[in-house]
Amino acid sequence: MLHVPLLPLRNMVLFPGIVLPVSIEREFSLEVIRRAMERNGFIGVAYQRNAEINVPKLEDLHEIGTMAKVMRIIELPNGHYTALIQGFCRFGINNLLKSSPIYRASTFPICEVNSPQGDKEFVVLVDAIRELTVKLMRMSENFGEENSFAIKNISNPVFLINFVCSNLAIPMQEKIELLKITSPKDRALRLLSFLNREIQFASLKANIQKKTRE
Repeated sequence: MLHVPLLPLRNMVLFPGIVLPVSIEREFSLEVIRRAMERNGFIGVAYQRNAEINVPKLEDLHEIGTMAKVMRIIELPNGHYTALIQGFCRFGINNLLKSSPIYRASTFPICEVNSPQGDKEFVVLVDAIRELTVKLMRMSENFGEENSFAIKNISNPVFLINFVCSNLAIPMQEKIELLKITSPKDRALRLLSFLNREIQFASLKANIQKKTRE
């Protein structure tokens, strides 16, 4: 059991291996980030069930979090702060300990279940995720060829899955669902279903816009 400083997030989910810019708006969040930078330490990232709650309690947080390292703090011209954090591994939250002025959590590790080496079905799943992600990006109005190039050149299959999970524009609850899945293969299957749905939505939207223009 490990006690870690806790950073509650409102509208985003950090996956292991992913670097994420986080807007820091609350004083206790800024204090957690600053202490982590000073001590070169790790923090626990938790996820709020309701973004409107400013001072969350244990029941306001999802029971899963992500251990993270603070890479950089950026002070913006308006006086606000953005932190770059990198996810490392997942953990479960046992209890919430308010240690003024920051939050601390009693946590336990959640281990990743590795897919069997040489699993051909997993390889096919990852290839399908890569292809559908590029297809969805090309259907987007803000498509940039450099994004497609980046997806095509990610060689680590688990990193690719987590990267798409992090960047896919789906509800936060669905991202939490993906984060909870311990097997990369099972996570890939669930992600594939979300990608297929989003492509259907994008195709339907494009058809409606075409008919409207005509």
